[in-house]
Amino acid sequence: MDPNTSTRTTAAPVPPMTAEEALRQAEAEGLTLRRAESNSTGFWGVSFNIRPEATPYQAKLRRNHVLVTLGFFATAEEAALAYARTQEAHVVARESAAVRLRVGG
Repeated sequence: MDPNTSTRTTAAPVPPMTAEEALRQAEAEGLTLRRAESNSTGFWGVSFNIRPEATPYQAKLRRNHVLVTLGFFATAEEAALAYARTQEAHVVARESAAVRLRVGG
């Protein structure tokens, strides 16, 4: 094999999920897509960007005071799934569950 020849291959792009597929996947992974009534997308960590591409929903969060973009997605649910998979979302979910237990809800 020629050492100057690259053997790297690129993966095929993953097709976007429908809203229903993202909801089913979240359930299969035991994740909760955190709702946000004050957000126009309806989900925490998801914003809508007016762009001509087919992926107008952006998932983002703050990590160590730095804004981190998780990606752009076709549906708000798919973006919310990306957010729900993060360590930050897992911490919030655990804290929310602990509060509900203390309050009795």
